[in-house]
Amino acid sequence: MGKNRLSVLYGFVLVCLISTFTAACGSQNQQEQTAQTVVERIYTCPNKDFKVAYVEDSQPIDKTTVGEVTAITAKNSKSMKIIEDLFQPYFTPSAYESFISKAVFYKYQMASIENKWSSEVKNIVVKKSNNQKYTYTCDVAVTNENNETTTQNGSGNFEFDETGKITWFDEYLPFQYQ
Repeated sequence: MGKNRLSVLYGFVLVCLISTFTAACGSQNQQEQTAQTVVERIYTCPNKDFKVAYVEDSQPIDKTTVGEVTAITAKNSKSMKIIEDLFQPYFTPSAYESFISKAVFYKYQMASIENKWSSEVKNIVVKKSNNQKYTYTCDVAVTNENNETTTQNGSGNFEFDETGKITWFDEYLPFQYQ
């Protein structure tokens, strides 16, 4: 009877260890996928849905209204709804507000909307640096208004909370976006 209980206990401990390892790997994979999705959405420009919404939002309501201000600042604008749908599910509320306040998405999309250039992200590599912190690198193929394409290197960092939401994000992309 003692050996039987010991075998059951070992089996239980083994199942617990496997479950813990599987959950940790699943969480890491989810965070890596989240980081890849956010990077791809930022650097692939222009976002066609955003471009259409922005152009619609930018139409002056009357002769005294500046459309661009409405598009960028109105919480209920179509442009903001697109950004919210693209990014908010991946961020904690405070990190999302910080992301929006830094205008990360706008600075790449706006020049693309103005047809100064377009870009496509390639070769995204996400690596766990420690605990809930990840780094990423990527290649961004940038095509200018003369239809010349160059490849730029992008990089940055993500930090996640225990639920898998981004709590901190920064990015470094060397090309001029204006």
